[in-house]
Amino acid sequence: MKQSVLNNLVRQIADELGFATSRKEAQEKNLDSFLFLEYASCYGGYRIVTVKTESGAHYGALGYNSTCSRMKATEMYAALSGILQGIELSKQSVTS
Repeated sequence: MKQSVLNNLVRQIADELGFATSRKEAQEKNLDSFLFLEYASCYGGYRIVTVKTESGAHYGALGYNSTCSRMKATEMYAALSGILQGIELSKQSVTS
């Protein structure tokens, strides 16, 4: 699985929740942080972090859910897809 697929899912989540996915975008939206898909094979794979625009400090993202833990690409794909499905379901329940 390509990292670009995972980045696209992170982008969709950010768009749905009003987050940014880059320092530049965060500054344009006047946000103090952005979501970032981090990869480090020596630590076990991918994780999603929140990066502070001023300091560059990394924190757990999205309420410290499972995406803060390192996982393989296929596991991250499943986790991110599940988050997107949850967002869609919550939208449907609000409009029903």
